[in-house]
Amino acid sequence: MSTIEIRTPVNLIITNDKEEVLLIRRASNKKLQPLMWSIPGGNLEEGETVEKGLIREIYEELNVKIVNMKFWKSYYIKLFPTLHARPLYFYGKIRGNIKINKESCDWGWFTYNKFKDIDLAFEQKPILEDFYKFLKGIKINKL
Repeated sequence: MSTIEIRTPVNLIITNDKEEVLLIRRASNKKLQPLMWSIPGGNLEEGETVEKGLIREIYEELNVKIVNMKFWKSYYIKLFPTLHARPLYFYGKIRGNIKINKESCDWGWFTYNKFKDIDLAFEQKPILEDFYKFLKGIKINKL
């Protein structure tokens, strides 16, 4: 019987005033899903809180500070038979000039229609579809 490893990555869905989402493209040397686009984030370090881990990951990956973040949702994903994940998704805004690190090779802002045409890592396409429905709900409730 094989052991299943379950990771709990933290991710930040970063939006701008045009309702676009910031995605990063994973570097070609990444072990898991190289050259695929992804929501910024990563794994927690030992003893790290979710919030501190997310702040650290976003700073490491994008060299920016999180201005506002709110917890949104958690999922359960089977990446491989022996590797599962329970990613935690937050959403928010950032401050600063984006400068990606060596873990990524590109970044960009994506509209709802634009992200549907790209390869997203870690089963994130339905997650972003859910998020855009959530955003529409926020707008409707503000009316």
